[in-house]
Amino acid sequence: MASVQSKPPETLDELKLILSRVDIMNPVVALLLELSARTGLRYGDCSNLRLSNVLINEQIRDDIVVVTQKSFNMRMHSIKKKNLSADKYKKALASAKEASTLRIPLSSQVKTLIADALTFSEEGAVYLFESTINKGNPYRIQHVNRLLKQVAIEMKLSYSLSTHSFRKSFALTLIRNGAKMNVVRDMLGQASLSSTDHYVNTFLSETDNFFKGIDF
Repeated sequence: MASVQSKPPETLDELKLILSRVDIMNPVVALLLELSARTGLRYGDCSNLRLSNVLINEQIRDDIVVVTQKSFNMRMHSIKKKNLSADKYKKALASAKEASTLRIPLSSQVKTLIADALTFSEEGAVYLFESTINKGNPYRIQHVNRLLKQVAIEMKLSYSLSTHSFRKSFALTLIRNGAKMNVVRDMLGQASLSSTDHYVNTFLSETDNFFKGIDF
């Protein structure tokens, strides 16, 4: 049986309402998901942000630099298949890291979000969104997805909600604001336009409007 694809909230008001419901259950997770919706970072990249990624001289940085896990792992998988010499492997590793790196300028809203998250940080914390359940670690995606499933049921949403819904929400906002597909690709940190087209089609299809327009 095929898994059900999660979708982004249909409107910004719905996104805010979902986040407010999550905030009641777990304010740290709500901030984590909001950061994903505001930056397009995958859950894994958001949850693994360390305090050192967002702070410099005890101040919030103007931008954050993230080596995106999925992109890096895919490139490394391809490199390991080639059985390179030690020197070539080192160069390929550096190239994979550079190609998988995103620099994200931080808006005033995102800086405020990070400042709010810091208020929950306990002494000795490593991660920006550190789990209160499993100290010293980020929240597990399974835990957050269970929470989101509960929110979707309570709100009687007509679509499946998961951590990936918030990255999709970022992409959808870009598209609705008139961003070209190559801009969406770059801001999502994807390798090709075909990958971005396929990704967008998982939640935004032109055929949907035709189906909805059938009336007789």
